Amino acid sequence: MEPTENFPTDKIGKQLLQVARLMKAHDKLPNERAVFFTELGGFDSHKDTHATMDSRMPMINGALEAFKKATLSPYSHPDPWP
Repeated sequence: MEPTENFPTDKIGKQLLQVARLMKAHDKLPNERAVFFTELGGFDSHKDTHATMDSRMPMINGALEAFKKATLSPYSHPDPWP
């Protein structure tokens, strides 16, 4: 089952899209429980920390917003991730 949300095409967006796909297919998978791991490097900056964060945070925010929309159940609390 494919999530209908538009995920960013950057590294973290692609990873969270894959996690959302796996979560939507949980009833077809043989595992009772699953753990997912994503990563995004490039935070080890000893100079230009603000520039690094300014470029990374919008990327993370966009990916998490798409993931949130893709994984909310129509039966869940209106906003379980306030």
